Amino acid sequence: MTELLAEAADVNLIPAPKIKGLSLNVANPDAVLLLGGHAKEAGFAKAAKSALRIDLPAPGQQAGKQRLLIWQGYGRWLVYCHSSGEAALAALQKALGNEGPVSDVTDGFFVVEIEGAKLRDLLAMGTSTDCCAEALPIGGSAVLRFAELPATLLITGRDKALLLVERASRDYVWTWLCRAAGLLT
Repeated sequence: MTELLAEAADVNLIPAPKIKGLSLNVANPDAVLLLGGHAKEAGFAKAAKSALRIDLPAPGQQAGKQRLLIWQGYGRWLVYCHSSGEAALAALQKALGNEGPVSDVTDGFFVVEIEGAKLRDLLAMGTSTDCCAEALPIGGSAVLRFAELPATLLITGRDKALLLVERASRDYVWTWLCRAAGLLT
């Protein structure tokens, strides 16, 4: 399971505000892998499925539980590993061979778990992408601009989401989320 840091101070960030109906936590995935290839090529799709035991998701979707496979755009998927990231990387490298590249990009991402009834209100403050439940249901994902930065959003539960941004933007995004959450009181 994703390890959540109890306090933002653990990573030199300002403390998350205590807001009824909303919580912000820094998530530490075991690994985030970038997978490239052509979904319509039988060899690639079969190799990826044999390594991850998950079918490649369609645009705007994610698949899996312990390992989330997230569509990122044409020929690109992220593999978000709650655990066993090294095993997933090794299995993909072995299964794919020359079918497609896979890279460990964990260090390039900052991940925030957002949870609570005010989740979609907070998301609407940060993006022009429609984040209502009809447009972005549980299991949905979007590559979007959040707080004016490129991001990946995963809806993982009724009132639960993961937001992935470039690690270099960590301080800005965390501060933006904390301030915006404070406006929802």
